[in-house]
Amino acid sequence: AGEGPRGCALDLGATAKVCSTSSTWLQVLGGAVVVPPTIDVYVSNAAGQLGQLLGSAQAPQLDLADQTAMVTVSGTQPIEGRYVTLRVNSFGSWTMVDEVAVGALP
Repeated sequence: AGEGPRGCALDLGATAKVCSTSSTWLQVLGGAVVVPPTIDVYVSNAAGQLGQLLGSAQAPQLDLADQTAMVTVSGTQPIEGRYVTLRVNSFGSWTMVDEVAVGALP
């Protein structure tokens, strides 16, 4: 928990041309777990650096039930890199991503 930008980085193990990401986010309001309103995706060749913005997406509007939301971010063109970072803004609640898939060309 806490406020401000948060992120998770994925090491693809080798350089690839990243085209898109698909991520599944959890919402459990009783546990203060919320889906972030916006997800930004960055691609980099250096660990620990954000790199270049692939794209951003707004999370879908959810009702009050416990549920998941899938968010896809696609770039206008592939970005070559090894590390993919999903970055969100936290507003004092927990943010939890369940699964992330990266669409890339070799």
